Amino acid sequence: EAVAAHADAETRLAITLALETCLRRGSIAALEWGSIDLAERVLTLETSKSGQPIRVPLSRRAAAALEAWRPREARTGRVLTLHPDTISHRFARAAQAAGVTGLRYHDLRHTAATRLLEAGVPWPIVQYLGGWRSVGAMRRYLGIRVSSARAALDALE
Repeated sequence: EAVAAHADAETRLAITLALETCLRRGSIAALEWGSIDLAERVLTLETSKSGQPIRVPLSRRAAAALEAWRPREARTGRVLTLHPDTISHRFARAAQAAGVTGLRYHDLRHTAATRLLEAGVPWPIVQYLGGWRSVGAMRRYLGIRVSSARAALDALE
């Protein structure tokens, strides 16, 4: 949130989409309005890193951010005008302005996956949302907190 407060509106939308969907930077930059169904809260990626089309559900927050971004009559073409590298550069500038060090835009994808798992979302769903082909690939993205691991152990008592 500190970084988003220092970002321009378009970069804030890219931040929200990363945190709310687990999508890769390139997929977010390539989003087209025609692939988004806000009524159903789902978007379709015709091409993903895995090479397969995927349907990605949208959280209420992601759908609201997209709804607010463009009026209905202007929903054609790409959602964002930003190139993937531009998203990263603008995010880095906002992080620097916020005094946050060591955080990259790509880390938001890790954060999203970790938050989902810590909220109790089953790992196959997190794997699907992130488009990871294997659990091993997904595990590289996770940053489970000690407090969450301790709570899990406490649940056994």
